[in-house]
Amino acid sequence: MMFCGMIVSPVTLAYESEEKIDITAEIQQDEIIEIFVVNEYDMIMELKEASDYTLEKAGFSVEEIDQIREISLEEAILERAQLPESELYGLGYNEYQISLLKSYDGGLLEDNPQMLAVFGSLNGSLTRLRYSNSGAEAKFNWIWSNKPILSGEAITDGVACSFRGVNFNSARHIITPPNTNSVKCKVNYYYDSNMTQIGTKDVLWYSPDDLEGVKADFNMTEDFYYNGQRLRGWAKTGELTVYVQERSINNQLQSTDFSFGYGHTVARLNPSISIIPGGTGLTFGFGTEKTYYRHLTVYYNGTYKETPGK
Repeated sequence: MMFCGMIVSPVTLAYESEEKIDITAEIQQDEIIEIFVVNEYDMIMELKEASDYTLEKAGFSVEEIDQIREISLEEAILERAQLPESELYGLGYNEYQISLLKSYDGGLLEDNPQMLAVFGSLNGSLTRLRYSNSGAEAKFNWIWSNKPILSGEAITDGVACSFRGVNFNSARHIITPPNTNSVKCKVNYYYDSNMTQIGTKDVLWYSPDDLEGVKADFNMTEDFYYNGQRLRGWAKTGELTVYVQERSINNQLQSTDFSFGYGHTVARLNPSISIIPGGTGLTFGFGTEKTYYRHLTVYYNGTYKETPGK
């Protein structure tokens, strides 16, 4: 198991030649950003309607099941609606969303479907960084449009990346991160009131024993000292960068298949994202929303293709 991480001040990574990935082409085009609407209401209802037995089989503890039974999205939205408009703007809401929040009376969401518009959406993009016949590097960036309704101390989200190498004989080729600095996961936290970034956390990442992928979990809220004050921020943006290379360098790596994913949770303490054996993709467990999931194949000569996850 490999890992790295500590809390540091905001850092921006720079590469000499970053190339953005077109969603449909194998030749470099403009950056494509996809928007994934996270419907926390559907997530909560799926959990609430499940039996205790089903939740236990899915890995939820008794404490987590009790938390699920107590969750009220209506109360959470009503609490959010009480905030001043200036603070709601700071949380990323637009004028229309703020008008919905201010007119909400706490009624059941089934009777107020328009309120689904106040839930957050996640924008994600992929960047190809390095490529050769011995290794490849790619980066996944994400940003929330506005603060998710459920994003308190108990909420933990996660990102993951599986990887699989193919040699020039079209056979599986063993690739791994060569050292602890080959994978970097950074999460940027923003203060509620004015959308100010107050800190960045280098998140501990870990790898399964078979080294076919990496994962990192992070709290949706963290405390930082900013301008002499202790402030609480929420995880608005982040990035996961992964570099892999041949376990034994012999320049036989034809292509590298990356699969990047983001899992959002609303109740459980740890997101459930698993690496498919062989590094061919990711699976998202019950109670973890598949907020972002895409595959990126990088060839030794710099061409690539990008496809949606299934």
